Amino acid sequence: MKKSKTNIRRQGLLIASLLAAVTSVIAAVPNWYGLLLTQEGYQYLWSPAPYDNNTYFAKMRPGYRGEWLTTNLYDTIDHEPVLMYPFHVVLGHGARWYGQWLHWRTGEAPRTPQVLALIYDRARVGLTFALFMTLYWLAGRLTCRTDKRLWMTLYAMIGGGIGTYAISESHCLLSCVMFPHFTFSLIFCALTAGAFLSVVLRPDRWLRYTLLCALSGFVLGWVHPFDVLPLGLAGLSFLLVRWITTGSFRSLWKLLTAGLAFGIAGGGPIAYLLWVKQSHDMFQVINAQNYLKWDYFGQWAVALDIFLILALVAIGALARRNWRNPRIQFVGLWILSILIMVNIPVMFQRRMIEGLPIALGMAVGLWVDPALLGWIGRWRKGGKKETTGRQSPVSRRPVIRRHQFLVYGCVLLLLLPRTLWSLYQYSFALFDPKAPDHYVHFSELEAMDWLAEHTNWRDTIWASMDRANAIPYLTGNRVLYGHNVETSFSQQKRLFTGNLFSGQMTWKEFQKHVDTFAVDYLYVGPLEKQFHQRGAPPFGYDQLGRPAFTNGFVEIFRLRR
Repeated sequence: MKKSKTNIRRQGLLIASLLAAVTSVIAAVPNWYGLLLTQEGYQYLWSPAPYDNNTYFAKMRPGYRGEWLTTNLYDTIDHEPVLMYPFHVVLGHGARWYGQWLHWRTGEAPRTPQVLALIYDRARVGLTFALFMTLYWLAGRLTCRTDKRLWMTLYAMIGGGIGTYAISESHCLLSCVMFPHFTFSLIFCALTAGAFLSVVLRPDRWLRYTLLCALSGFVLGWVHPFDVLPLGLAGLSFLLVRWITTGSFRSLWKLLTAGLAFGIAGGGPIAYLLWVKQSHDMFQVINAQNYLKWDYFGQWAVALDIFLILALVAIGALARRNWRNPRIQFVGLWILSILIMVNIPVMFQRRMIEGLPIALGMAVGLWVDPALLGWIGRWRKGGKKETTGRQSPVSRRPVIRRHQFLVYGCVLLLLLPRTLWSLYQYSFALFDPKAPDHYVHFSELEAMDWLAEHTNWRDTIWASMDRANAIPYLTGNRVLYGHNVETSFSQQKRLFTGNLFSGQMTWKEFQKHVDTFAVDYLYVGPLEKQFHQRGAPPFGYDQLGRPAFTNGFVEIFRLRR
């Protein structure tokens, strides 16, 4: 019997690994499709969402330079380097080591943007695999049945709902497609949930799970602090409910210790980040611009629709059967905690929904078997006159096995429409081979290479809104305006930039802004020239002197000597 159980576990682990590999491939499809559409003379920017991902590529630049402290490249305000975005800085170090290895192997130095994008993409695919396996581990805390673990993992990983509205925070697979640090934080959300539950279920191993809580809290505090509050509330609620259930606090000190370890470890990085934002004016302004609230009440429900409804029904039905079960208690409290936190009036309320799809998937997976058992019992009792009284679950087991796969599969199909629509929207329906936000022409890449080679990374470039978004990633330079959140006073600088390249700025105004924001170079490429009527510049570029670089498509003017 032991050998049989071991074989079943090994088979389940093998199937989970295969499904994780397939999921990783699916998450890579949008980028592969974008690469496939790349035309000759263009370079793909390696993202279905380049506006935000270009900023994350830029955050890898300090690590690529061999540094551990980071400086904001999307702003002109000087500040002391700070310890922020450690996930991307570590990826930058990995890209630097990989680039050095390629240089040693081939004898040619690779282009920095390509190395950054390659490491970023490989990390995204690898973390997708790791997230799937972590969810499989979490499902093992909730059930000992291998087949049920697999279904619960699939629900949590790819479940979405039936609507077309989707945001990456409310969908695990979409997070994997878009942003690897979202995937990384989801891994530690699942680890924290499993650790809280395991402290109660396996009190003999409480110390290892307490250490896991501390590690998860520390990582989440640095990478995605928005997840610390919902998980902390879930852990506290779980402690109180277990106290009510058992009637004694004596056996819960281990859970209390785990919760304190999570809160203290996560609170340290959060306190540091709050100090950074309060001590630097630029970060105060950027933090105020980072609007992450819902557009209207109940938007979170629209993003999950049938998935949320099924999970709430599941928790209600499971609690009615056995509300004292710690597994049911924790999953229900986890869902409730997140629903509370996403409705508190703070700027980042939308980000706190991130772990909810995992909890919903686990709840739905826990409920399918009891629901099927009850349905078959009622059907057999009503369909056969000789059946009297309550039938034994043992006699119903063969019937359940015949219907199990079908019911689990139907539930998965019910949760798939939003997932399929999102994959379509971010791949086949998205890419245009000549869209400047996804593809850069080689004439501009030549200019970018010149900037990377002949300027200091602290030099500030003034370019159009769309091109400036990619310059910190492609060259490592700072820009005057490149992102509506990452750039302080972004609306004002956006207006200045629009006026410059649309011909509505005078020469005196231009000189004033150059001096005020300490701009070193003016970048005039195809996107900048699109603003001009019939190619006429907003003022005579001859006043700037000869361009420091020109290739017939792009001119770069040095503004400060």
